[in-house]
Amino acid sequence: MEVIDKQFVSLNNMMTRLRKKKCPPEGLLLLFPHCIQNSNCKQNIKHEINECIRCGKCKVKDLLELSEEYGISIAVASGGRIALKRVMAEEVQGVVAIACEKELRTGLMAAMPKAIYAIPNQRPYGYCVDTDVYMEDVLKAIDFFVKSYKKNPKKPAAKKKTVTKKKPITKEKTAAKKKTTPKKKTTTKKKPKSLP
Repeated sequence: MEVIDKQFVSLNNMMTRLRKKKCPPEGLLLLFPHCIQNSNCKQNIKHEINECIRCGKCKVKDLLELSEEYGISIAVASGGRIALKRVMAEEVQGVVAIACEKELRTGLMAAMPKAIYAIPNQRPYGYCVDTDVYMEDVLKAIDFFVKSYKKNPKKPAAKKKTVTKKKPITKEKTAAKKKTTPKKKTTTKKKPKSLP
């Protein structure tokens, strides 16, 4: 099954490259598994990624710095459904996902047709503990989405609200306002009293 997972990930990445999908940095999400964090670390990055103290014992520090350098979103995949929800968010236009091949395959199938570049992690100590990732692969994937990004010329720019300035009132206008035409008195004719 692992061979099929690897082939599926490779095929997905080939299709993503062929699509040539580009997106602005703010539309790109970098998603990585919590097992990249050092297993001896006491910081809880699952719920708050900024809890990382950036000690350098794992690649979380490097991933955070990369996200700040490029201005892209970053998130920890603490669970399949939570990760899928983040990936399928409307503002996310592209995803760089790091995980083992099995998790990548299931995630890719669930998130179709979202543009995702999948990066298999390294597992020197086995699955789900102290995993690693080649930062060169992550950098290439980010560059694929963000580098040479051009804004869509067909998309209309947001219209700016124009504020009309009131013209200053001049002396002539105030004088004209004072010169009002006198009202004509309307006279009503009285009916003559009829004699008894």
